[in-house]
Amino acid sequence: MNDEVIQQFWKCVRSWPPERKSRLLRFATGTSRIPVEGFKNLQGSDGPRHFTTHKSGYPSQWLKSYTHFNRIDLPPHKNYASLEQKLTLAAE
Repeated sequence: MNDEVIQQFWKCVRSWPPERKSRLLRFATGTSRIPVEGFKNLQGSDGPRHFTTHKSGYPSQWLKSYTHFNRIDLPPHKNYASLEQKLTLAAE
């Protein structure tokens, strides 16, 4: 996706150590482990469901996760540092 918020999300996550990525995965999916077969076999409440990110909300809002859908909703942010701070708080 070409949306700046989504691109910044992935830039931030790629820069993180494995332990923090694992905690963010738990925030988004309810599990801190990737299935042996990879992300394609993540399970949702109704069977296999891919991990997704969506831009949603207002800059003042926090991230939302929907573990039964393996989804994170990302509100727009003023800057990269603001997004990183909110992602870090969600992961911790």
